[in-house]
Amino acid sequence: MRVNIAMNQFLDEAQQQRRCAVMPTRAVRQALLRRVRTGEIVSPMRGLYARASYWKSLDTVERNRHVVRAKSRQHPEWVFGGLEAVCIHGLDHDYALHSSNLTVLSPTHAQAKPVHGITHICMPNCNYAVIDGVKVLPLAQTVAMGLRSFDFVNGMQIANCALRHGLTKQEIGDCMSRLGNCGASAWRVLEYGSDRCENGGESRAYGVMLDEGVAPPLLQ
Repeated sequence: MRVNIAMNQFLDEAQQQRRCAVMPTRAVRQALLRRVRTGEIVSPMRGLYARASYWKSLDTVERNRHVVRAKSRQHPEWVFGGLEAVCIHGLDHDYALHSSNLTVLSPTHAQAKPVHGITHICMPNCNYAVIDGVKVLPLAQTVAMGLRSFDFVNGMQIANCALRHGLTKQEIGDCMSRLGNCGASAWRVLEYGSDRCENGGESRAYGVMLDEGVAPPLLQ
């Protein structure tokens, strides 16, 4: 009974802090694993736990944020990039881009393959912003990394959202230049990106039209 009380307190605290439960005692961990087998508890990543009913109530982005907040609690020195930074900054993007892996930026080393769902990318002298207790790439660098990593249409969604919230093309372009290896598609997003698209769906439609060779529509 005491273990069940401790487990529920453990899960309640995590939900209140909008994260997965992490770092339980051995007794609580064993209780959680028993309930994972029955489907009452889910484990979205090794060592992370949440009530299945609560997890089902979260959308893809909020699930990502819950995992990132939990991993940040485990590893407060980590700086997150990729879609994790996109989610924490609240930028529009296609949910289909999500995978089970997280992107962590390291000043000293990279890994060719994910280890336990974590991909480490080498980025010396990495700057970061702290949002909701999580270290992530600053906004302009997050957008630049997104434009380098994703295709034209997905890049357009991310860039337009950032522009709509006050970031400038100059700031994004400067980060792209410093980042390097940004292809023609990334620079084309920067050329046609607009703060006049009101949401991610409109940005996606705008990007698709441009990608298909349609003349750029007149935005309101």
